[in-house]
Amino acid sequence: MKRMKAMGMLNACLVAACLLAWLPREEAAGGGFPEKNITIVIPFEAGGTTDIGFRVFAKYLQKNIPVNLTIINIQGAGGTIGCREVMSKPADGYTLVVQTGSFPMNYAIGTSDYTYKDFEPISMIFSPYNALCVRSDSKYKTYLDFAEAVKNDPKFRYGVYTNSPMTGMLLVFEDFLGVRFKNVVDLPPTKSTELLAGRIDAYADSFASMKPYIDSGEFRCLAVFNPDRLTAYPDVPTFKEFGYDYVVTEQCFGLWAPKGTPAEVVAYLDRAIAKTCAGNPEMVKELANLCYVVRYEPTSDYIDWLSRIYPAWLEFADAFK
Repeated sequence: MKRMKAMGMLNACLVAACLLAWLPREEAAGGGFPEKNITIVIPFEAGGTTDIGFRVFAKYLQKNIPVNLTIINIQGAGGTIGCREVMSKPADGYTLVVQTGSFPMNYAIGTSDYTYKDFEPISMIFSPYNALCVRSDSKYKTYLDFAEAVKNDPKFRYGVYTNSPMTGMLLVFEDFLGVRFKNVVDLPPTKSTELLAGRIDAYADSFASMKPYIDSGEFRCLAVFNPDRLTAYPDVPTFKEFGYDYVVTEQCFGLWAPKGTPAEVVAYLDRAIAKTCAGNPEMVKELANLCYVVRYEPTSDYIDWLSRIYPAWLEFADAFK
């Protein structure tokens, strides 16, 4: 009899163990999400503004996600190719895209036909600082020299990577200075090489992507799109000091999922992002050293921001036409 009871208890334990093996993780969303690796699409080139900052963030996010995060770059058409790839995937949370500052601009100027309403926004994560640079040996020593050249020198060559935030900065410069740039050069993804080689005179991009050249003394930074001067670069003025005040220069990066992704999956990912942003002073410092600022906003607040920046870009683009 004792042997029978012991066998019965053993069988019960084995059944319980099997059931536990099939139960979802305690931290998982409804339905056991995530149960497989998650792919995150960066819709721009490796080593660019989006790529540099997001790969730093993803390193810390991985600690709060119990499956592997696979980061891939699908570039082209100002982020449209990568976005279209994610839009074609099942709405299950296993394929996401990094939203960048160029998305509302591209929609406003007609180079894309989708908005945040065609996705499920998850969270706002961080913002980059943008800067205007020339070569260190350039005759343009200050922003005022740059402005004078734009207005009066038809040979002045300004570089732009089409349908990126760089296009938006060009439009802002033209609006503020009241003049169309006469000699705009379409840049390849390796933007810095064009300035280093002297094929252009200036371009504006994220501070992070130009920081190595600024620190090495190859580039001179004329001004930054930031409310305050950067602590590590106190001699670099802000565009605000020269009178720039444009909502559309505000850039934020976030994550989007395909339209129809379950609310509980979006909420799970939002919680993981919130935990990552709140609990990692090392990450905040690492991003700050690259001139990004952590700017977490939960799903509802993020959607609210998107609902303001898209109309702001439409209004700016319409007025500029």
